[in-house]
Amino acid sequence: MGEIKILFIIILVWLLGTISSYFHWKKVNGKLSELKQNFTGYLGTGISKVNFFRKVMIIIVTDVDGRITDCQYLYGWTTFSNFRQKSELIGCGVDSALEVMNGDKFYEALKLSLNKIQEQRG
Repeated sequence: MGEIKILFIIILVWLLGTISSYFHWKKVNGKLSELKQNFTGYLGTGISKVNFFRKVMIIIVTDVDGRITDCQYLYGWTTFSNFRQKSELIGCGVDSALEVMNGDKFYEALKLSLNKIQEQRG
């Protein structure tokens, strides 16, 4: 009887993780679609692990000159967090944005997203 309870708990945790993951990616894809419709330029995303439980995701939109026009981040528990504006990066150039965030928990994700934008720019 104890094995059935353990199996039930494992299946329940697996189902909760699947449902949580579904809603998380639905939120991310919705934000990406929204940003793609309203920009002309380049878009880059970056995800990095902050600690064992949390990750940070940054979405950066730049104009064709490489100036950041929008920067949204997602940080916290995946299902319960919302996208927020990272206003200190708006107006920065792609080359100078890393200096603004040096040593911050967003640094690695920012570096990944800026690298993707640099690749697109050629």
